[in-house]
Amino acid sequence: MSAFTSNVNAQQVINVDSALTAMEDTKSDTIVYNTDSLEARYQMRLFPDMEELADSVFSSLHDRKFEELKQYLVTTAILQDEFDTLDLKALNRLAQVKSEYVEHNLRKQFIKMQKEAKLSRINFRVMEALDRRIKYQTHGDGHEMAQVMYYCDSRKHKFYLSFVAVKIMGHWFLSDELFVTPR
Repeated sequence: MSAFTSNVNAQQVINVDSALTAMEDTKSDTIVYNTDSLEARYQMRLFPDMEELADSVFSSLHDRKFEELKQYLVTTAILQDEFDTLDLKALNRLAQVKSEYVEHNLRKQFIKMQKEAKLSRINFRVMEALDRRIKYQTHGDGHEMAQVMYYCDSRKHKFYLSFVAVKIMGHWFLSDELFVTPR
């Protein structure tokens, strides 16, 4: 081996060692997601702030169409990134099933909520929020959830509008328990 190749190999080793040291110095225990790149990647609006999601869901309910609420649900792609497993086939199927389950369950709750609102003479098109309360919860596995409850007025009818949101990858998504309770 010539002196030139051994010198090049020594420089490559030093460069790799310094790069690894620099990477270890920047490593932290928390994962920071760049919101702009995630929104571009998933092609949807993400909500790092629970209050912003709550207000967006509330304003979407004025249209009384489930399709308006679907934009606030977690997608299969986001669930695939959240779950960490080496079995990619099982991961893809699990993420798809969970995403479809959330959408199906929320659709049923939305239909039930509309029926209850009709029986109680609640008009979503003219409803106004009088008060909003958010109760945050953290489960043992570290996932955050929030119970959002609006106290609303629709002309002369007062009612509670409630739903649950879950935090995934640092962003909030509509997840469950969408209902209306007349007062």
